[in-house]
Amino acid sequence: MKNSLRQRAKLLLKKVRDFISITLKIIKVILLLLLKFTLAYTYIIVVSVGGIFLFFNSFLSRSVDTTLFTNIGFGLFAVTANICFSWSRTFSNVQAEIAAKISFQGERLLLSSLCFLVASLLKYLYLQVAHTPVAGYGGLLNMFLWFVYCVFFASFLYAYMMATAGVYELFVLLFGRHIKPINLDFGATNKQV
Repeated sequence: MKNSLRQRAKLLLKKVRDFISITLKIIKVILLLLLKFTLAYTYIIVVSVGGIFLFFNSFLSRSVDTTLFTNIGFGLFAVTANICFSWSRTFSNVQAEIAAKISFQGERLLLSSLCFLVASLLKYLYLQVAHTPVAGYGGLLNMFLWFVYCVFFASFLYAYMMATAGVYELFVLLFGRHIKPINLDFGATNKQV
C-alpha cells in the first residue's frame, strides 16, 4: 500500500512537472510572438502610417517646401548606410554571406539617401521656378514644372520604399531568430554574393 501510494505520488509529480514544462514552453512561444510583432510589424506599421501621413500632408502639396524632410532623410540614411558598411567589415570570411547581406542593405540605404537628395533638389527647383514669373514661356514652363514634379515624386517614392525595405531587412538580420522574413525586395535580390 505504501509502495502504491509512492508510485502514485511520483506519477502525479511527473505529471505536474510535464504540465509546468509545457506551460513554460507555451509562455515562451507567446513572448517570442510578441517580440516578433513588436520588432518587425510595429516598425512597418509606424513607418507606413508615418510615410503616408507625410506623403499626403507635405509631398503632394505643390506649395509646401519639403527640402527639410528630404535633407533629414538624406543624412539619416547616409549615416545608416555608413554603419552598415562598417558593420559588414567586422565579419570574418566564414560569415561572408551575412556580411554580403548587410553590405547590400548599406548599398540600398545609400541609394535611398541619394534619391532623397535628388528629390530635395528637384522640389527646391520646382518651388523656385514655379514662383518666378517668366514672360512668353507659359506652356513650356508648365510642362517643365510638371516633368520636374513627376521626377521628384518618383525619386522620393523610390527612396522611401528602398529605405523601408533596407531598415526592415536590417531588423531581420539583427533579430532573425524571432522574425519571419517578408519579401520587400521590390524587384531586387540580395543573393549577389
